[in-house]
Amino acid sequence: MSENSSTDAKRSKPVISIGCALSGLGVCIVPVLFGSFFIYVAFVAPAEATREAADWEETPCVIVSSQLAKHQSHSRKITDDVTYTYEIEVEFRYRYGGQDYTSDRYDLSDVNSGEEDWKQEVVDKLRPGTETVCYVNPDDPDHAVLSREVNLSPWAATVPVVFVLAGLAGTWLFGSMCLDSWRKKD
Repeated sequence: MSENSSTDAKRSKPVISIGCALSGLGVCIVPVLFGSFFIYVAFVAPAEATREAADWEETPCVIVSSQLAKHQSHSRKITDDVTYTYEIEVEFRYRYGGQDYTSDRYDLSDVNSGEEDWKQEVVDKLRPGTETVCYVNPDDPDHAVLSREVNLSPWAATVPVVFVLAGLAGTWLFGSMCLDSWRKKD
């Protein structure tokens, strides 16, 4: 009877199927990839751009126009809350290599944010007619910026990092279940 009891005990243990575990792994990989992509776009690529822009040439320029653009966010469909992002819209003229150019890039970031105060301060300093310096890409003089920095909120990393961590935790969980399942079948 003890042989039958041990066989029954082995059969009564819940064993996750390989297909179910692998499906779980596949689902968990998606947030890891999603989060990793946004970490790359928001932080790694701009850091690389900042490193490359360190060699851009400082050049005198004149501000043609500047304003703080306010964009309404439509991402919240559950509540009636309206959120806004802000963007520094600037146009400036500069002369490089004997040619005149115009640019509309304040910095190396392509991301708008909800940080209005510091952006308004920048726009206030960039009144039309203001003489300042810009940084020109010597390999592509059409590309110039007023700031070689990427101005991102540290909070911007929160969501992608949470996705990566949740996906890794789920991957570990389902990976453990797969291993246990394979061990129990033997």
